[in-house]
Amino acid sequence: SCTAREILALLAVMRKGQELRRTFDRNSFPHLADLAGVLPDFRSLLSELDGQIHPDGSIDSSASTELGRLRRAIERLRHDIQKTLETLMRRLSRDKALQDAVIMLRNDRLVLPIRVEEKRHVPGVIHGASSSGATVFLEPMETVPLNNELVELEDREYAETQRILGEYTEKLRVRLADLLTVASILA
Repeated sequence: SCTAREILALLAVMRKGQELRRTFDRNSFPHLADLAGVLPDFRSLLSELDGQIHPDGSIDSSASTELGRLRRAIERLRHDIQKTLETLMRRLSRDKALQDAVIMLRNDRLVLPIRVEEKRHVPGVIHGASSSGATVFLEPMETVPLNNELVELEDREYAETQRILGEYTEKLRVRLADLLTVASILA
């Protein structure tokens, strides 16, 4: 499978080929017009794939129904985790157990910074400690199942993006001879 960035590069080559097909006037540039005349037509492939991969290499949520569904579920779950942690933070702040009123990310899990001397009073999974040792990064038991579900959904999202990239790669593989032709003519 091609990476998202490789597909973006191939789309750019196809786009440039499409532009050059219309650029050269036969009377003024006969040789260039002949070359441009044999450039393959990528309009249908470009209309199918354009906009499906963002410049940063991420796949657009509209690339598949499943990808859109997974991303909406991930956002809802992140919101639920955030709300649960905010509620816990308020309670733990009153009990003076929090080192800082901030939600952090450790080992891909959302955690709270708890004073080390208070860790026994807050049920949860410890995901490390600060360099000073005064703080432990604790995933409260209330969010463990939610974080587990989030990791599972993110794995499924990754698998779906890989499936989509494989599908796009196959569409490009079918046009390999045309891609080689356009690259050669552009060069």
